[in-house]
Amino acid sequence: MDEILVKNVRVLAPQEFDTLLQGIDDSVSRRRFLLLWWTGMRYAEFQRFHKNSNWYLPRRNVIHIPAEGSKKVKRSQLERYIHPLPDLLREIINQFHEDPSPPTRQTWNENLKRWATKVNLSPVGLSAKTTRKSIESWMVVADMPLNQIYLRQGHSELTSLMHYQGLHFNPGEKDEIKRRLSQILY
Repeated sequence: MDEILVKNVRVLAPQEFDTLLQGIDDSVSRRRFLLLWWTGMRYAEFQRFHKNSNWYLPRRNVIHIPAEGSKKVKRSQLERYIHPLPDLLREIINQFHEDPSPPTRQTWNENLKRWATKVNLSPVGLSAKTTRKSIESWMVVADMPLNQIYLRQGHSELTSLMHYQGLHFNPGEKDEIKRRLSQILY
């Protein structure tokens, strides 16, 4: 399979997502992967979220990243709300805050590559950025309103235009992405 890369970071197609998920052999790591995937958080935000369970607003099923939550220098927004989120994340988030602290970014990167290799998926381009870039790409393919994507991801319109629009998913992958995201976006 030809890998989709954005600035040397892998963007997963639906089948690759499924295959990689099968390779994640423990429930804690699986929760972490799914949380990173469906929220599109930066890895550093994900680590801070673990220490700040109050960022999750369960009645609304929304994560609020306050200004101090994202210390990225070039960020477009001081704070943001991550929504919509699939219902399955409610339980994952509750368990996540009971789990041990997430590993370093370097360890997570190594784990992703190890899990991919275990299930015969090419590890090319896999990193902590893969989940964020993949879900944003999927939201663009699923025709989620662009302003919602920008606000959710904390990106400017230019960032999204430069990196995520027009990626070469095949027609079957596009249909599958739309099917999967229709469960949470509409």
